[in-house]
Amino acid sequence: MTMSTNIERLEIKPIVIGQHWVVRVLMGIPYLLTVLVLGGLNGFGGHASSFPECLETELSALMELKASMNYPNGSSLQSWLGRNCCQFQGVECNAGTARVAKLSLSWARSYWLEPWSLNTSLFIHFDELIHLDLSWNDIGVRSSFEGLATLRNLKFLDLTNNKIDGIILPCLRNMSSLEYLALGYIDLYGPFPMEELMGIKNLSYLYLSLNHLSGSIPSSIGLLSSLKELDLSRNELQGSIPPSIGDIASLQKLNLMENRIGGAIPDSIGRLSSLTHLDLSWNQLEGPIPLSLEGSYNLTKLFLSNNRLNGSISFAMFANLSNLSTIDLSSNNELTIEIEDKLWVPSFQLQSLNLSSCKIKNNSIPNFLLAQEELQQIDLSHNNLIGSIPTWLMRNITIILVLRNNSFSGTFPTTSKRNLSTVFIDFSVNNIDGEIPIEIGEVLPNLGLLNVSGNKLQGSIPASFGNMEKLAVLDLSHNNFSGEIPHNLTTITSLRLLRLSNNELQGKMLSEKSNLTGLRYLHLDGNRFAGPISPSLLNSPELQRLNLANNNLSGKLPAWLGGFSYMLAIALEGNNFVGQIPTEICRLQNLQILDLSRNNLKGAVPNCFNNISAWASKGPNQANYFMGFFVIKGVDNVISLMDEMEFQTKGTEHMYKGIILVLITGIDLSMNQLAGPIPPEIGDLKWLSSLNLSNNHLEGAIPSSLMGLEQIESLDLSNNQLAGEIPQELLHLNFLSNFNVAENNLSGGIPIGGQFSTFMENSYVGNLDLCGKPLEKKCTTGKDEDEGQMKEEEEEVKNDSLLFYGMVGLSYGVGFGGSIAILFFIPKLGTKCFHIMDRCIHFFFVRRLFRILGFAATMTGNGSSVRYNIERFNEKNNFTLWQRRMKDLLIQQGLAKVLLVKLKKPAKIYNEE
Repeated sequence: MTMSTNIERLEIKPIVIGQHWVVRVLMGIPYLLTVLVLGGLNGFGGHASSFPECLETELSALMELKASMNYPNGSSLQSWLGRNCCQFQGVECNAGTARVAKLSLSWARSYWLEPWSLNTSLFIHFDELIHLDLSWNDIGVRSSFEGLATLRNLKFLDLTNNKIDGIILPCLRNMSSLEYLALGYIDLYGPFPMEELMGIKNLSYLYLSLNHLSGSIPSSIGLLSSLKELDLSRNELQGSIPPSIGDIASLQKLNLMENRIGGAIPDSIGRLSSLTHLDLSWNQLEGPIPLSLEGSYNLTKLFLSNNRLNGSISFAMFANLSNLSTIDLSSNNELTIEIEDKLWVPSFQLQSLNLSSCKIKNNSIPNFLLAQEELQQIDLSHNNLIGSIPTWLMRNITIILVLRNNSFSGTFPTTSKRNLSTVFIDFSVNNIDGEIPIEIGEVLPNLGLLNVSGNKLQGSIPASFGNMEKLAVLDLSHNNFSGEIPHNLTTITSLRLLRLSNNELQGKMLSEKSNLTGLRYLHLDGNRFAGPISPSLLNSPELQRLNLANNNLSGKLPAWLGGFSYMLAIALEGNNFVGQIPTEICRLQNLQILDLSRNNLKGAVPNCFNNISAWASKGPNQANYFMGFFVIKGVDNVISLMDEMEFQTKGTEHMYKGIILVLITGIDLSMNQLAGPIPPEIGDLKWLSSLNLSNNHLEGAIPSSLMGLEQIESLDLSNNQLAGEIPQELLHLNFLSNFNVAENNLSGGIPIGGQFSTFMENSYVGNLDLCGKPLEKKCTTGKDEDEGQMKEEEEEVKNDSLLFYGMVGLSYGVGFGGSIAILFFIPKLGTKCFHIMDRCIHFFFVRRLFRILGFAATMTGNGSSVRYNIERFNEKNNFTLWQRRMKDLLIQQGLAKVLLVKLKKPAKIYNEE
């Protein structure tokens, strides 16, 4: 996991597009600066009190616009009162004519309303309108935009984040005065709208990001010769970058990130001498980085990350780009970075450099960085760099230093110079040994994140961490730290994530006076902490994940654990807890993971788990995976990416992190001493994906209500004392991929079909009375018959049916053609033949007729005397029980295979099974 953080740009990456108003607000940030800059053009004097009253037509149009925006129950534009519309919020007028010249109504509409059906004919009265911003108002596809085509003087149009699809495109043909056009995130499909844009000769700013544009960028793109900024990012464009892009001499910013563009970067980009910002990241570009880029001598920011670029690159190619401040070549695994001579000094001073997941030659830090005195951030992670971390790097980097997942060795780099600017250091997954300098808190007092996990560090945790008043993330996990947690560390109120997992720490888990008021994620698992759970946790009311697994903690589970209203996960497995599971845990409405396995808990499984809405009703709280809608780089996003937790599902321990961790749900109470039945209320947990109750003393039947576990993927009830049959209702569990009821006292047939056809014998071993596939033991009665036996018997019934019809025909033939002869010539033999025929008709015809009519036949007597006691089904009792009783009788008489037919349930039977 690369923990690089790019301070040069605010990245808003859509994963799942949401409609939440907070999401909509955040997405508008990239457009805000440009809007503010352009808003100062044209000499507006909008709020001067000397303006005369508006034209009646324009005032009337504004009032209609307000009413339309608020329909049916909105509350926008409340300040639009009176007759001087030039003083309305968002309205600016021409100082000379008092005509409306600018309407800035971004984010004006109430977010709770349905999509806005806008009638743009209201705008035909604004003859002098040159600026119109209706972004972020949820305008819908039922709107009409013909009215915009009449705005001949319009220079600025922003309709960002309105679900208007392509209905706006035809109107663009008549809007020849446009200079700024923003149609980002409007659900625009199809090819790049070159034909509609051709007539806009002065178009300078074009933003079409966050849409669904497909196909290739047209070769005629070069005809848009006035463009200064072109943003086609986050679409579905394919093909290659046309060489004609180099014909747009005025182009200053080109953003094509997050598409599917392939091929090589055209050499013609080097002709863009005005280019300052080039972002081609997250595509499928191949080949080398063109040397012609040195012709873009005004270039300041270059983003080429996450492509398939190869070959070699020397930073000497950028020697003449004196304005260059940002280079991001990360995640180009076949790109080799040449190391320059130690004496080479470039003309540029970088602020940001990202070479993560490249091939840095000689596995060493580039020498030219020693002369980079303005570096704010650097990411050299995932490069197998060797040697020790140089102290000069600590001095030169002012904000972010990421060296994760390399092969650095030696001790933690030290510096005597106090660094007030560095806020982010990630040295994780290396071979750094020794101790962390005891003065680290004095040297780096403003540090916000420190991750040194996965090294060989040892000794005590420095108490000087308590001096870092802005520390938000501290990860010292997977090292060899010993001793106790220093009290000073537990008083940092800014701390959000504390991970000390898998060390050799001991003593109390937290001091009695700890005051981690901002703590959300606490991971102390895999240590030697002893005693009870510290009540000082109550000073962390925002706690969301509590991981104390695999320690020596003891005592009873405190009832106050149910008081953390934000709690998402509790992992206490592998300790020595005793007593019962407190029912107060059922107050945790957002709880998604509960792992109490491998303790000494007794009593019953709580029957109140269905009170937890994350399991039973609402599912995982969507507010908890806001990062699932967008990834916004910053501390909160870093915490989301670093947050991880182990949880056993499907019989295997898995490490979950990021969005997957936020969505997983599960209960693990295995390897305790719980007793009593499985509460039927467990079946209400329709959002639960994993349930493990194995290795306890549970008894009784498996509740048929478990069919309500609609999302269950793993269900382990093994090693208990459960009895009875496996409920047939479990066939409804369509997502079940791991099922284990081994070592119980279950009996009867294993359900046939559905997911049960995928489970192996080891899911059922140790249940002597179970039968049916995949076990070798065959079922012999009723619905417990295995699938293979049923097919065999149905085939035999099919053959018997043919025999039946054949004998009926034969009987008619024999009776009609030979009965007279037999009667006349051999009277005694004729009497015996009629007796045999009578038995055959009863045997094959009468009984089949009884089945069709819903009767049961009972045989009594012996020899040639057969009597049928007929019990007709009364259409009220349980049909299955009646069917099984009659079938058992047939088996006892040895007639099951002869008489077996597939019974159909009469229409009036009530389903009582």
